[in-house]
Amino acid sequence: MMGNSGSPTKSPGRRFTTASRKAILARLKKGYAEGASIRALAEREGLSYGTVRSWLIDAGVALRPKSVPGRPWSGQQSTTSTTGEASELKPMDSLAPTTESGSPS
Repeated sequence: MMGNSGSPTKSPGRRFTTASRKAILARLKKGYAEGASIRALAEREGLSYGTVRSWLIDAGVALRPKSVPGRPWSGQQSTTSTTGEASELKPMDSLAPTTESGSPS
């Protein structure tokens, strides 16, 4: 089913043959490995985000972590300040109010 823009549209309850699902899954795995987001793949294939995510997980694809603004993918605990200088993120308990001596109250 094609939408007005020429891209496939979502069809609730759509069923897939084994062959068509394998073909779609191959495109999804290739696209994801090349860096496409799950959301972009879902839109391109006319599937829901949840369907694409489930199919990738079922196929054993290791999903990338969700992108968080200001956080690098590599898991490094740093962020960039408004001055452009990198600073280390601190655990929440280190943000407790301190006394004049500098120790937590």
